[in-house]
Amino acid sequence: MSDLRAWLRAHNLEQYADTFAANDVDIDILADLTEQDLAELGVSLGNRRRLMKAVAGHVADPGRVASALAQEPNLAAVGDAERRQVTVLFCDLVGSTALSSAVDPELLGPLIRRYQDAVAGEIGRFGGFVAKFMGDGVLAYFGFPQAFEDAAERAVRAALGILAEVGGIAAPDGGTLQARIGIATGLVVVGEIIGEGLAQERSIVGETPNLGARLQTLAAPGMIVVGEATQRLIGGLFELEALGEHDLKGFSRPLPVWRVCGEASIESRFAAIRRGESLPLLGRAHEMGLLLDRWRLARSGEGQIVTVIGEPGIGKSRAIEALQYALAGEPHTRIHLQCSPHHSDSALYPVIRHLIRAVGLAPADTPDARIEKLRGLFADRAVSDAAAIPLLAELLSIPDAPPLPLLLTPAQRKTATLALLVDEIVPAGETHPVLLVVEDAQWVDATTLELMTRLGRRHRRGAGIGDRHGAPGLRAALVCATACELADFGPARTRRMRATGRHGRRCAWPAGGNRRGDRRQN
Repeated sequence: MSDLRAWLRAHNLEQYADTFAANDVDIDILADLTEQDLAELGVSLGNRRRLMKAVAGHVADPGRVASALAQEPNLAAVGDAERRQVTVLFCDLVGSTALSSAVDPELLGPLIRRYQDAVAGEIGRFGGFVAKFMGDGVLAYFGFPQAFEDAAERAVRAALGILAEVGGIAAPDGGTLQARIGIATGLVVVGEIIGEGLAQERSIVGETPNLGARLQTLAAPGMIVVGEATQRLIGGLFELEALGEHDLKGFSRPLPVWRVCGEASIESRFAAIRRGESLPLLGRAHEMGLLLDRWRLARSGEGQIVTVIGEPGIGKSRAIEALQYALAGEPHTRIHLQCSPHHSDSALYPVIRHLIRAVGLAPADTPDARIEKLRGLFADRAVSDAAAIPLLAELLSIPDAPPLPLLLTPAQRKTATLALLVDEIVPAGETHPVLLVVEDAQWVDATTLELMTRLGRRHRRGAGIGDRHGAPGLRAALVCATACELADFGPARTRRMRATGRHGRRCAWPAGGNRRGDRRQN
């Protein structure tokens, strides 16, 4: 049974190990279970699909699951304990004692399983590891067994998702369930398997799990409380409220704690994490010269697209920040689209975040107030295009928005929305040049990429990039920072700037060179 538990743990499904054990399901017959069998065992629909996909993906013969464990040593073998920095998340169901007294156990069991599935689903979604279910409590690690540089951020995002998912579960009294969460980060010794049989678990030793448990007790219903180390790591990515210092049992001094209020409205992920600390830019004179040269061409009416490609941490975002600083004294419009690794499947996510900042929408705004803010920012457009405000309100998920003047299909609404955004992001004949930055473009969603492609091909409609035949040029520079190759944004003259970690740096042009026919390399 330990092999089955290890295999389930590796696929973030360990919460079902005890259920399988109670029903004498071992690894030799796991592949023979049907979807109906799994449903009778209490496995949720999503986890049934995950389980069946995992079984089918690891073995060609569904009857030989055990052979997959031999091919994957991290699953079958017991790992040695190791010293790691881990973010620990404790989640507890509010009012579970009163709930168990008021609800029949046969009804309470499925409710608790639904709660556990919701919690485990959000933890797994952000790469966390469910270490243990303790009745209505859940212990999870971020940063073990898989390490992430943003483990603390992932834990907080998972916590926000947990509160939303658990808040959607109906309670027997007609209300909804609530959870409270504590998050702590620090060094631990983790990984050793202790216990036997059903009591077997992967241990974690250190101050951090104790701190996480204490922080969870400080949290009110529907609240996330984080410690000092976590607060430093998540930087300006989230809105935090200081709760002061608290005396926690087992700790020699009062510790400061913070409440997570929600995701912050940030323009640049790089700046938010650094919190405005100024770092010198060294050894990038050639790349900066190239960027400024492209900007001068864009300012004169010959629009430019520059793709900055390099390994993570090599300084792409820092170079773009230096470009923005160099242009601070010039009149221009700056648009910053920040892509997110957690929203790469959310259509137009970076554009939506930009519009929220531009319009000045606040969580406390009523739908009517949001519509009025939209009308104020897009007043000229609203007069000329009756569909502009309804389309933008739909994009920003504003309820009770004005209806569209025409009945459009979803495909037509998408086309109309993209056309509206293209015209509004970089207006033709704009008085000031526009610097449009797409940061972390390796995480760009398909719809935003399509929007950028339309911008690159805009010259086909007469107001184009590099149009020198009568139509006004597009005074815009699109700077795209990415850690990987991306498809061209169109037939525009795209410059690719590739920085290396060696002393020499090179700027590689696409086939055909630039308009002067030169091809440079340093």
